[in-house]
Amino acid sequence: MIQKFRTNGLWMLLLFLVAALSWSCSSGDDENGAADEETMEESAEEMEAPAGDMAMATPQDGSPEAQKRAAYVEAFLNRASRLQEEGKLEEAKRQVLRALEFDPTNTAAQARLKLLNDLLGSGTDPQDLAQQVIDHRKAMRARQLAEVNDRYLRATQAYNRGELEDAQRELQIAQQFIKFDVYQTDWGNLADDVNRLAAEVARTLEAQKANIEAQRYETAWQKLRAEDRKERERRGRLVRSMMVEAFEAFERQDFNHAEEVAQRVADMAPGLKKASDLVHMSRQARHAEWRRRYYKRRREQIQIWKQQMRDLQIPWQDTLTFPSREEWDRKGRLRAANNVIESPEDDNELVRDLKGRLDNELVTWSFEDVTLNEVVQHIRDTQGVNIMMSRTTIDEKGEEVVNFKVRNLKFADALKAMLEPAPLELTYTFRYNSIYIVGLTEASGNVVPGVYDVRDLTIQLPNFVPPSLQLRPGPAADAAMTAVFGREDEPVRETEPGQILELVQQNVAPETWEIEGRSIDLSAGQLVAITTPDVHRQIRDFLEEMRQFTKVIVHVETRFIALREGFLSEQGIDIRGGGGTSPGNVALLDDVTNGLDDNASAGFDNGGSGNASQSPSAGAFFQKNNDLDFRARSENIFNRVLGSFLSSTGGASIGFQFLDDVELNVIFRAVEKSAFANVLTAPRLTIYNNQRANLTLVNQVSYVKDYDVEVAQTAFIADPLVDIVQDGLVLDVKPTVSHDRKYVTLEVRPTVAILSRPIQTFSTPLGGLTSNVIIELPEIEYRTAATTVTVPDNGWVVIGGLKSVTTVDRRSETPVLGQIPVLSYFFSRKGRSDEMSDLMIVLHVNIIDLEEEEAKLTR
Repeated sequence: MIQKFRTNGLWMLLLFLVAALSWSCSSGDDENGAADEETMEESAEEMEAPAGDMAMATPQDGSPEAQKRAAYVEAFLNRASRLQEEGKLEEAKRQVLRALEFDPTNTAAQARLKLLNDLLGSGTDPQDLAQQVIDHRKAMRARQLAEVNDRYLRATQAYNRGELEDAQRELQIAQQFIKFDVYQTDWGNLADDVNRLAAEVARTLEAQKANIEAQRYETAWQKLRAEDRKERERRGRLVRSMMVEAFEAFERQDFNHAEEVAQRVADMAPGLKKASDLVHMSRQARHAEWRRRYYKRRREQIQIWKQQMRDLQIPWQDTLTFPSREEWDRKGRLRAANNVIESPEDDNELVRDLKGRLDNELVTWSFEDVTLNEVVQHIRDTQGVNIMMSRTTIDEKGEEVVNFKVRNLKFADALKAMLEPAPLELTYTFRYNSIYIVGLTEASGNVVPGVYDVRDLTIQLPNFVPPSLQLRPGPAADAAMTAVFGREDEPVRETEPGQILELVQQNVAPETWEIEGRSIDLSAGQLVAITTPDVHRQIRDFLEEMRQFTKVIVHVETRFIALREGFLSEQGIDIRGGGGTSPGNVALLDDVTNGLDDNASAGFDNGGSGNASQSPSAGAFFQKNNDLDFRARSENIFNRVLGSFLSSTGGASIGFQFLDDVELNVIFRAVEKSAFANVLTAPRLTIYNNQRANLTLVNQVSYVKDYDVEVAQTAFIADPLVDIVQDGLVLDVKPTVSHDRKYVTLEVRPTVAILSRPIQTFSTPLGGLTSNVIIELPEIEYRTAATTVTVPDNGWVVIGGLKSVTTVDRRSETPVLGQIPVLSYFFSRKGRSDEMSDLMIVLHVNIIDLEEEEAKLTR
C-alpha cells in the first residue's frame, strides 16, 4: 500500500507539472509564437529521434546540441497540449512519445504521457516506458546506419556512372545524418568512407567544372572571333555601299550628300584614300556649283527686278487682288488659330438617319396622365426609333406625369416642346446611336477652355475729315497760319468689348452660363470661355456672323466729267497801217492820239498792246504838193472777247495795198474755230463699311496775303505775310452697306478747286516816298456737291451736274457806211461764239466681301 501510495503521489506530482507547463505554453506560444513553434515542430519531425543511453540523452553542459534537443522537446509537448485540448488524445500521445525520443528523462513528457494513458484507459509502468524508449533508440540507430550506408552506396554508383552532382547530393545527406546524430550511432568506418568519397567527388566535380568553364571560354572566344569576322565583313559591305551611294550622289550633283557620306566612310576606314579624295572633290564641286547657282540666281533676280519695274509702268485697275492659291493656303496653314477646341467625332450613319427622321417626320401625340417612362416606351414602339433616358433622368423624372397633345408637328419640335417646359425641364442629345433624353446640365458634356480674339470686332475706325480748299478770309494777323490739312474725327466703334460679351451671353446657350464651372470673360480684347465643345462651336458661329460686316469694304469711284464744246466765227475789214513820206513808211494820224484825249482804237493800235503816247496809223493817205494832206483809218474792235473757251487769234489776215497819189491799205481778217473737250477726273477710294474717309489730291501755292508794316525813323519796313492756297480735288465719303449687301448708302462730298493762274496782283504804296508793295489776290473756281444717295452694288449714279450754254453774236461797224449794201462789208466786223459746257459728278460703288474674294481662289 505504501509503495502504491508513493507511486500515485509521484504521478500526481507529474500531472501537476504537466498542467503548469501546458498552461504556460498555451498562454504564451498560442498568442505570440505560433509561427515559430510550428516551424520548430516541423524541423523536429524532419529530424530522426536520438539513440543511445538514457544518461546521454539529456546533456546538461548547455551545448548547442542540448539546446536544440530541448527546443524540439518543448515543441512536441506544446503540440501535444493543443491536441489534448482538442480531444485528439492519440495524436497527442504520439507527440509526447516523439518528445521522449529526444529526452527520455524529461519529467514533463513522462507526466503528460501518464495523463494521456490514464485518459485513454491504458496505464503504463514507468520502467516499461523507459524500456520502450531504449528499444526505440536502438531501432533509430539501426535505421540511421542503414540510411547512411544506403546513401553511400548510391553515391558510389552515381560516382562510377559519372553523375557527380547526384553523388555529391547523396553524400551531403549522409554527412548530415552523421553530423546531427543525436542517438550516438556507432558508424565504424562508414563515416570516414563517406567523407573520403565526398572529398573525391568534390575534387572531381571541381575539375569537371573547370573543364566546362574552359570549354565555355573557348566557345565564347570562337564566337567573338566569328562575330568580329562578320562585323568586319559587314563594315566592308557597308563601306562599299556607302562609297557607291557617295559616287552616285556626286554624279547627280548632290555634292552635300556626297561629301557627307564620303566623310562617314573616311571616319570608318581612315586608310581608304578614295573616300578622302571624294570628300575633297565634293567640296570643290559644291563651291563651283554654288557660284554657278549664285550667278544664275543673280541674273534671274535682275530679270525679275526689270519685270517689276516694267509692271510699275502699267496702270493698275484691280481694286483687290489676292495672292495665288498656293501662297494663300500656305499662309492659312501658318496662321491657323491655336485655340482649336476638340469637338466630338462626326455623326455616324445611324445618328444622321435619326436626325433626318426628327427633321422630316410628322407626329400626332395625345398623352393624358401618363408617366414619362410610358411616354418614352410609346414613342419607341410607335415611331420605331431607339430612344432612352439616362439613369439620372429615370430616377428623377421617370414617374413624372405628362399631359401633352400635338397634331402633325415635326418630330424634333414635338419632342422639344414636350421635354423642355417645366416640370420636366429636359432635352435630348444623341448617344449610343440613340435619342438620349437627359437633363439640361447633363446634356452639355465636359467643359473645355477656349480663347476667341474679338479685337477685329471692336477696332476703332477713325473718321478722317478732309481739308478745306476754300480761301480763308481774315485779318492780316491770320494770314501766316499754316495750310489746313485733314484731321481725325471721333473714331467709329460699332461694338464695345463689353457689348460683345453681353451679346454672346444672351444669344449663345444663355441657360448654361449660370451653371457652376461654366464662365465667359473678357481679357485684353479676347473672350475666354470655359464651356462644352458644342457651345464653343456656337460661339464661333456667332462671332463669324458678326464678322460678316467687318469683312466688307466699299470701293467708291467718283468721276468729274467736264464736257465743253465751242464754235467761234469772226470776219471783218480794217483800213489801217498805210504808209506815207512822213514820218517814214507809216503815216500817222498826227492830230489823233491813242490815249487821252482821243482814245483812238480803244487805246490799242492794230491789235497790239498800244502806246498811249503815239498816234494811230492811217489806212488811207493822200498828199498833193504839201497843199493837201488826207489821212484816214477804219478799224472795228470788239471791246470783249467773243468767248472764254475759244479766242479769235489766228485765222486768215490778208492785206491789199494800193500805191499811187492815193495810197490805200486794206486788211481782211477772217477766223472760224470749233472745239470739243472731255476732261475726266476719277479719284477712287476703298474704305471700311460705315467709316468716313477722304482722298485728297491738292497743290499748295503760297502767296503774299498782306504786309506787316513797321516804322523805323523815316522809313517804312513791309514784312510780307505769306498764306497758302490749295487747289485740287477732295473726295469725302462715308458708306453704309445695307443688311442684304445689295445697296450702299453714301454720304459723299466731292470737291474740285481750280486756282486761276497767274494770280492777280494789286499794287499799293505804303505812304510817303516808299515804293509800292504788291498784294496777291488768288481766285479759285470751286466745284462741290454734298448729298446722300443710295446706290446698288456695282452701280452708277449721277449725284450732280452743271450745264452752261453761252451764245454771243456781235457786230462792229462804221455808222452810215455800215448800212450801205456791199459797202458796209468794208466798214464792219461780225463775230459769233457758241459755247456749251456740262459738268457731271458720277459715283460708282462696289461692295467687296473679303470672304467672297477668298472663295474665288477655289474656283
